[in-house]
Amino acid sequence: MKRYETKIEQLKAKVEEAKLEDEELYAEWESSVQLAKRIINQDMDAYLEAIEVYYPLDDLNEFGSGFEFFIEDPNCLEVEFDVHTEDVVPEYTKSLTKTGKVSTKAMTKTRYYDIQQDYVCSCVIRIAREMFALLPINVISIHCLDEQLNSATGHNEKVAILSVKIDRDTLDTLNFDAIDCSDAMTNFEHNMEFRKTKGFLAVDRVGE
Repeated sequence: MKRYETKIEQLKAKVEEAKLEDEELYAEWESSVQLAKRIINQDMDAYLEAIEVYYPLDDLNEFGSGFEFFIEDPNCLEVEFDVHTEDVVPEYTKSLTKTGKVSTKAMTKTRYYDIQQDYVCSCVIRIAREMFALLPINVISIHCLDEQLNSATGHNEKVAILSVKIDRDTLDTLNFDAIDCSDAMTNFEHNMEFRKTKGFLAVDRVGE
């Protein structure tokens, strides 16, 4: 085959490849448009599909946290947030000594629980902001779950450690650059029992 004929065949192959890519992109765009229309029409199944497709909480999953989403009203979303504190909050601190060696010390309980509270409450704000940006809902209820020892049975049980009902209008008034996320919970209906020396205590879910 002559050189120019080889070039022509290569160009034809690239054209076909580009055509297939364009068809895939168009199909993705069309699928997104159809999903958006269903969301606008308050199709609750479409809400859950959008969360699965555009899932904005992947980085929290990477920390070991897990989520379940429930919806029975097109204006309200309910989220169960599995915190998995033991996978997220460190129990030790590390520092460099004057000689350049790494020193490892057990974190104080009060410091550990303080970090735990900051993490949980900041995640709540993050979840609410992401879901409000993704879906046309007005209210989100978030139940934060963690394992705690039941002293009556001697077994760990999953309990709610924070339950909060956040409305879009109030959240939009907050200055996120200046708030303390733990203190910010007072802006919303919520259940939280936190002790500096014990951490989170089990609470009822909001609405129960």
